[in-house]
Amino acid sequence: MKVLLHTCCGPCASGVIPWFRAQGLDFVSYYYNPNIHPFSEYEKRRLNLEEVARILNFEVLYSIDWEVERWINNFSSEERCSNCIFIRLERTAKLAKDLGFDAFSTTLSISPYQSLEIIKNCFEEISNKYKIDHVFKNFRSLYQDSIKFSKENGIYRQHYCGCIISEYNMLMKKRARGDKI
Repeated sequence: MKVLLHTCCGPCASGVIPWFRAQGLDFVSYYYNPNIHPFSEYEKRRLNLEEVARILNFEVLYSIDWEVERWINNFSSEERCSNCIFIRLERTAKLAKDLGFDAFSTTLSISPYQSLEIIKNCFEEISNKYKIDHVFKNFRSLYQDSIKFSKENGIYRQHYCGCIISEYNMLMKKRARGDKI
């Protein structure tokens, strides 16, 4: 089975890629994350993914579209997290279909901070809409592996999902603890 793997960042990829290989799945990573703010953070994560891909030797397709306007249009919605996940997975499914892949997947489910229910619901809706299979797995058991890999290889690990709201929430938690912002 050939899978287009939506990849949120290098650290998450480092935990998930070995699983795909162990399953014998043919995959290509796809970096499309218009939610990441500011652009310097977007680029930092992209460059980190390039480094992880070099170390683990896998192919990555990079979207040249930052499309921040598309994300901002969903910004004020109470469903911003599900909209954000849906936008990224839908784009991945469309590209997978166009390029002749059998299925699509994501690294998002390795994070203990992402909703597995939202991810699973998005997969099901998008798979039905575009008539393409998906590979959904709870990769959280691999999260500590991704932390270890990042530390061993000097890979930057971000402290928020990418959107400006999550960055703000992270900074306010630091402030509440008395940490320097």
